[in-house]
Amino acid sequence: MIQTLEIVEGTKLPQPLAGQAAFFKDWTTRYVALSGGWGSGKTFVGARSFLDCVTYNSYGADGSLTHCGGAIIGATYRDTVTIAVRELLTAADERGLCFKFNTQMGEVFLPDLELTIYVRSAQAPETIRGFQAPLIWMDEAASFQGSPESPSNDTFIQAMGRMRHPLAKMVQLRVTTTPEGDGTRYHKLFYTGNPDFKVYTTTTIENTELPEEMREGLGKNLSTELYNQYILGMPLASGQGLIYSAFNRTEHVEVTQPLSGVPFLLAFDFNIEPGMHGLLVQFKENNFYVLREFYARRASVVELCGMIHEMLPDVPMFQVYGDATGRSEWSGIGKSNYYILQETMSKLGHRLSLRVPKANPQVQDRVNAMNSALRSVDGHTNLYIDPSCTELIEDFEQMSWTELGGITQYDKKRSHSSDALGYLVNAIRPCRPAINRSGYFGYC
Repeated sequence: MIQTLEIVEGTKLPQPLAGQAAFFKDWTTRYVALSGGWGSGKTFVGARSFLDCVTYNSYGADGSLTHCGGAIIGATYRDTVTIAVRELLTAADERGLCFKFNTQMGEVFLPDLELTIYVRSAQAPETIRGFQAPLIWMDEAASFQGSPESPSNDTFIQAMGRMRHPLAKMVQLRVTTTPEGDGTRYHKLFYTGNPDFKVYTTTTIENTELPEEMREGLGKNLSTELYNQYILGMPLASGQGLIYSAFNRTEHVEVTQPLSGVPFLLAFDFNIEPGMHGLLVQFKENNFYVLREFYARRASVVELCGMIHEMLPDVPMFQVYGDATGRSEWSGIGKSNYYILQETMSKLGHRLSLRVPKANPQVQDRVNAMNSALRSVDGHTNLYIDPSCTELIEDFEQMSWTELGGITQYDKKRSHSSDALGYLVNAIRPCRPAINRSGYFGYC
């Protein structure tokens, strides 16, 4: 019989909060998850509960070391190291355990227990093999891609195949994650009613370790549906519904005129077919105003610049947002889309201030930012579109989710205009906050 962990109040070790305690103590369910909002302390409790389970498993009935280790899997290797492993090593330091972390090999060695914890990424499921790990901790597993139809590329299948060791007293997969809708691989595993899978829930507002203004601020730009998911930890039902379900022509489409004294913003999505897409936007008092759309089938960057100049020949400066892949050089000409954009606009008498990141945000983050601008949790509308922007309006009205949570691709004309606006909205008014995570690397 596996003993469950007793939480002793008053100890010097950090204690789980009320919403985390049931997950912390569950050592018997084979596949157990903690679903929680942003900043709800999921990774904090995940690291400590995993380490306590590993410690329990490291000793046999006669007190001898079993050398039963485990594995940690995150969405990317960088996230696994900088978030999950960092928290694990902080927990080890709290418990007086020495550790050595080999970043190149992806291994954390605990010399006191004579065992290894393997560090892996869901982006490379082929590396989750060749070792035994009776205990596995997955952090942010709702973002893991995969399908049972392709076992070698499915992180969950590969991980479950490692969950064994002849001397292990317990075998368990522990998951901590923010939900990402009901179309994810994680959701389809854990929300089936199978008694081997159990989900506990914790919320952002329960985490009193966060400053009150942060707890209140995390959800201020969210729609009601996204608030339930990212603050209360309740998966959003997406199914095959519209991606931008909050959009309504009566509410969001109105004739917009340039605002005096407000900077002009340009948003771009680059494609040869059906063509380059550009939007002219202004942002004032938390509201986005989409003034014009620049698009023609198979239009080039140079042609798009001509359209912009024709409408606003006397504007000296534009702020530019858009697709990060536009930074890549085109083969044969050695110039990127943004280089061509700056070069052409400069010849036309316009200066540009590029606000383009090195990499694009996750699709879900971009979509969430747009939905929250369409309607926030308090019912406010923060996005207004001129009726001339027909491609953008059709995106909002027609784009839908697939059954697996992807975006339908039956019409190649769709998504490009809304993608362009999504890059801008997410850059200026993101849903996902940047949470400062404490912790440090140290060696005994």
